[in-house]
Amino acid sequence: MVDNIKTDYIMLTPQVTYYRCINKIYNKFLRYTFEAHYFQTQLEIIASKGSTRNYIGLIAQKDLFILFPPIGEQQLIVKEIEKKLSPVNQTIKGDSQQIDQLKEYRTTLISEAVTGKIDVRDEVVQ
Repeated sequence: MVDNIKTDYIMLTPQVTYYRCINKIYNKFLRYTFEAHYFQTQLEIIASKGSTRNYIGLIAQKDLFILFPPIGEQQLIVKEIEKKLSPVNQTIKGDSQQIDQLKEYRTTLISEAVTGKIDVRDEVVQ
């Protein structure tokens, strides 16, 4: 999702489509729709037809089936999705921070071993 684009025109490659959400479509609802299994399955089916590489042109994109309830309902659905995702996202954030710290520790350890700051000659690898 791209927020607040200040220009009227955007140049994209044929592999990228820009959807502007106006009035009846809540942008976050569209994002979650694109991530949904049923939509991803549609993409796989349509993209695999007629080419050596998966691709969906602009005209074929019109064949994609998307359900759009009223905007208020879309907003409630997004709110519920984000409420359910919040603990998962917090866990991912915490795990990512731990992974980053471990990578930093690993780099430091390797650096200290290579530069001789710590002696690893007598360590036994099992």
